[in-house]
Amino acid sequence: MRTEHQRRALAIASIVGGIALILYLVVGNTNMIDWGTPGTAAYRTYEIFNRLMALPLACIGMGIVGMYLQQRRQLRVFGTVSFMVVLTGIALMLVGNIAEFWLFTDSPYAEGSPRNLAWAIFLVGVLLTVVGSVFIGLATWCAKVFPRWSAVIFPITLPFGIASIVFGILLWLS
Repeated sequence: MRTEHQRRALAIASIVGGIALILYLVVGNTNMIDWGTPGTAAYRTYEIFNRLMALPLACIGMGIVGMYLQQRRQLRVFGTVSFMVVLTGIALMLVGNIAEFWLFTDSPYAEGSPRNLAWAIFLVGVLLTVVGSVFIGLATWCAKVFPRWSAVIFPITLPFGIASIVFGILLWLS
């Protein structure tokens, strides 16, 4: 695949991931999804809904790769490490989500259970993603590849999917 096609594919993935995350958050914050104990009808809906989180996470991860590739020549070690921290965070979120809702979905939520370990892995991923996104914002600001305003909004809006959409569009246009 040529570089132009790679950039466009990663841009589309970033936009799709951002939109999917926004939809996920909107639906998840309504009364449509209710938690239940494993084995109940309410839990099956909750389980399916949480399995869907893998799509936005994977797509946003691809968008992060696209952002990195677009400005890799201007990034210094700090910038490269920042991107690796965020990618590691997203990967841990993905692994934690898959472990919790695909592998250990029938396990109870109990201390020391593999399900709780999966949840802890997910939370470590969230922490790395949030902290790393601040560093990516700084690195992007210094790289001057994307508009500076985009570097400012990145750490603020990544958890809501908006940054993924914005950078997907900027990646497409660059």
